[in-house]
Amino acid sequence: SATAKTSASTTSSSESPTAGQLEAAITDYYALMPGDVNDGWDRLTRSYQRGTTGGRNSYKRFWGHVDRVSVSRAKGQSRNRVEATVVYDFDDGRVVTERTRYGLVNDNGTLKIDSSDVLSSSTS
Repeated sequence: SATAKTSASTTSSSESPTAGQLEAAITDYYALMPGDVNDGWDRLTRSYQRGTTGGRNSYKRFWGHVDRVSVSRAKGQSRNRVEATVVYDFDDGRVVTERTRYGLVNDNGTLKIDSSDVLSSSTS
C-alpha cells in the first residue's frame, strides 16, 4: 500500500529534509525498480518525467532492459542533493556502475527526483 512506503522518504513541506530522508528517497526509489515502474514514475517530478526520461514509454523501455539495480553509498548533502552509486545489471549482460548526484524536491510531503547528473560511469 502507498501509505506503508511513505515513512522515511516523506517530510513536512515546511522543513528541509534531513540527510537521512534524502538518502531514503533515493534508496526507496531504486528498491522499487525494475519491477514497479509505475510507482517509480510517480517519484519523479513532472519536469523530470518530460525532460530527462523522455516520457513514460521511454522510461518503461529503459527499465524493461534492467534485470537488477542496486544503490549504495548514498550520501545526503545540502540543498536537497544526494550522491549515490547505482549499479544496473542489463539483460544483455552489461553491468553499468554510475556515481550520480540527484536533486530532490518536496512535492506535498514526498521527496521526488527532479534532476540527476552522472558524475562517473563505467561498464563491465
